[in-house]
Amino acid sequence: MSAISGIPNLTADPLLFGAGMHMTGPHGRLDVHVDFNVLEIDRRRLYRRLNLLLYLNPTWNEAWEGEVELWNRDVTTCVRSYAPIMGRCLIFETSAISLHGVAPLKCPLNEVRRSFAAYYYTLEAPGNYEGVDHSTIFKGRPDEKFRSKVLMPAERLQRQANAGFRTAYWKTRGLVRRMMFWR
Repeated sequence: MSAISGIPNLTADPLLFGAGMHMTGPHGRLDVHVDFNVLEIDRRRLYRRLNLLLYLNPTWNEAWEGEVELWNRDVTTCVRSYAPIMGRCLIFETSAISLHGVAPLKCPLNEVRRSFAAYYYTLEAPGNYEGVDHSTIFKGRPDEKFRSKVLMPAERLQRQANAGFRTAYWKTRGLVRRMMFWR
């Protein structure tokens, strides 16, 4: 992948965090987003640099839509889209402006959209890294005002609250265990 992309010292995530097989059924979609940029694994800090998407749909009908869409930085224009046809492989650099998503599927009830995703990282931060770690950031398409102004912020708040509760739970659990050990 380093030879193809020109990014030296790429390493694949052996745990496939968020990667692997993706299957989406009728009416499924993936909101336009920028991927998380840092992964902490085995006490190492890895910077996400590259996405590889391989499509595994031997009988995909383009009328079913479900294209992967590449958007401009303002999410005002879909710059390119690619149908998920068998054997198509899309590789793109992950950055603060690599906005992408999947158009809503219109496939029959007995069909699914299949893809395999792999993500590549480096130990070194990319040259355009601004020093800010972030989780996946979702954006609304131009015709999704309610979704972008109400639903997405509500989902973001819920994720943050859940993360806070998980952190508090694990810290409290550790404290209780230490207290029991010292009795």
